[in-house]
Amino acid sequence: MNALTPAARRVWRDVARAGAVLSAVMLGVGLVGSLTASALPPGSAATGGQTLSVTSGNATTAWKLQLTSPNNVCPGDGLAGYKWSTYMVPAAVDAGTLTYNSLGPIAPSGVTFTQPLFSSTGSPIVAKSPGLGDGLITGTPANYSFSAIATLPVPNGTYKIGYACTKDGQTERYWETSITVSNATASGFDFGAAASPTTTTTAAPTTTAGGATTTTVAGATTTTVSGATTTTAAGATTTTVRATTTTTAGSGTSTTTTLAGSLSPTTTIKAVTLPGTFPVTGSSSSWPLAVWALLLLAFGRIAILLARPLRVLPPKRR
Repeated sequence: MNALTPAARRVWRDVARAGAVLSAVMLGVGLVGSLTASALPPGSAATGGQTLSVTSGNATTAWKLQLTSPNNVCPGDGLAGYKWSTYMVPAAVDAGTLTYNSLGPIAPSGVTFTQPLFSSTGSPIVAKSPGLGDGLITGTPANYSFSAIATLPVPNGTYKIGYACTKDGQTERYWETSITVSNATASGFDFGAAASPTTTTTAAPTTTAGGATTTTVAGATTTTVSGATTTTAAGATTTTVRATTTTTAGSGTSTTTTLAGSLSPTTTIKAVTLPGTFPVTGSSSSWPLAVWALLLLAFGRIAILLARPLRVLPPKRR
């Protein structure tokens, strides 16, 4: 550093100071973002990939509640303040709006039965940390059972059970399976997987006009004109012309084009998050903070060194 001229030292000192200020600002923004949680809007859909290992049983039956990859992750890891817990609530409760503390889910107003799930050994599964760097939900018990709540007043009816990723007590992502409780007594109850909703199939309305054929199925509209097919569903538009396919999702947020004979599509991303997706997990939440912290230390150190006055050594005696 002493080889620099005074003017050069001042320039590099100012650059280092600006870098330190920028790093401090970005570190602060990152910390605020990692500490801020927002609840899911009411009616938010549960994440798929959760399966119950049995179709029926009683309070002493051992069962598994499993999550399949890639849907077995939280939106962030433990360093970003995320936890995962379990819950059991009546079917009328919107599980996406549940809040949590160290003991598990907190009963919403007017709801008398709200419990976490318990392992077959009687341990409540609450406030667990997802994997560092990847947000994976790991360490789930080998088996669950309802033995720990068998003597509680569990009215007959339909209930929701599942996992939830939380931050600052707010649900950020959740999984859901419905069960029915029957034959409830003071010492236990029977349970079974809730019946799947009935699906009704109706013929898709098709119209033909001027050589164009339009078919609408469950809100998806497909139009074919002179060999070109355009399908619009849930805000995504797919157009195929002579084996060239273009898909636009979320009002232009992402466009994917596959040319005839090509092995892989070309994708242009115009926005970071598409509708229905979750933020990148794990390292995206913790590494930027570490990088900005290191840059702050480096720039700060350089600025301090360059701000020191030069030491003038006395001339050597001959």
